[in-house]
Amino acid sequence: MCVSCQEIYCVDHLTFAGVEMKIFGNRYVVVGTPREGGMSEVYPGIDTKQAGKKVAVKLFTRGKFEDDILHEAYDREIRALKGLKHPNIVELLDFGKDDASGSEFLVLGVCRG
Repeated sequence: MCVSCQEIYCVDHLTFAGVEMKIFGNRYVVVGTPREGGMSEVYPGIDTKQAGKKVAVKLFTRGKFEDDILHEAYDREIRALKGLKHPNIVELLDFGKDDASGSEFLVLGVCRG
C-alpha cells in the first residue's frame, strides 16, 4: 500500500502494494529485488506499451567498473543478441540509456525455468 495515498496501486507515487517501482526508458516498470551479476542487475519487469507483457530489464551497474568497460560490455551484448534467434536463447526486445539514472539497459524476453 502506498504510504502517501493509501492506494494499493499508485502511479503518482510509483508504488504497487507498498513496493517502490522503478521505470526505465519511460516504458519498462520494474519491481522487486534484482538478480546481480558482475557488471549488471536483472529485474523482473513489465512493458507498459505492450499490455503488461513480462520482460527482464538488465541494467548495467555504474560504479562496479569504469564507464568505458561497461559501455563496451553493453555494446558487445547488443551485437551478440541481435544476431541470435533460437527458442533456447532469450530475445533482445529493446535497449537504451535511462534518462533518469544515465545507465544503459537491455530489455530481454523472460526465461521460463
